Amino acid sequence: MEFRRAILLMIVVLMVLRTGVLPMTVFSSSDGPVFSEYGDFYADFVGSSGSVFLAVTVNDGDGVQTVIGSVSNVSELEWHNVTMSESGSVRHRYYGGYNVPLPEDGHTYESHAKYFANDTLGNWNKSNLTRQYLTNMGLWRAPSTMLTVLGILAGTSVVVAVLIVVLRRRNR
Repeated sequence: MEFRRAILLMIVVLMVLRTGVLPMTVFSSSDGPVFSEYGDFYADFVGSSGSVFLAVTVNDGDGVQTVIGSVSNVSELEWHNVTMSESGSVRHRYYGGYNVPLPEDGHTYESHAKYFANDTLGNWNKSNLTRQYLTNMGLWRAPSTMLTVLGILAGTSVVVAVLIVVLRRRNR
């Protein structure tokens, strides 16, 4: 192994002496991109659908070419891939989303998420598995909540109407 490194180093030195440029690909890692700043995600939604939010930071010395988020409901075997986009404001931060139907009000949709990425040399890597939890709050369909909102609106309207009548009589 040491002999191979010595030969490789000699080739690099000769290339630098000949061209004046250090060939960076010689020291490239074949491990692929490195994932960070990702993990479990919790979100509350109102209605029958929500979006599994995908966010991950991906770094690679050779440059990142593609980042893919993959989502699966924990009760299904089918995975859905989403090509992610790099943030315009945060370097190496990638975002994506996948719309899912949510269960009935008050229940939680649980999914798995994992990330794949390759560098500009074609080396791939895969992240650890994370979990996404989306809860259907169902606030507007719940009768008690709707009645409360209507009661507050009606009460406020009555108070405003009474104030207007009192102020008009006072100004006469």
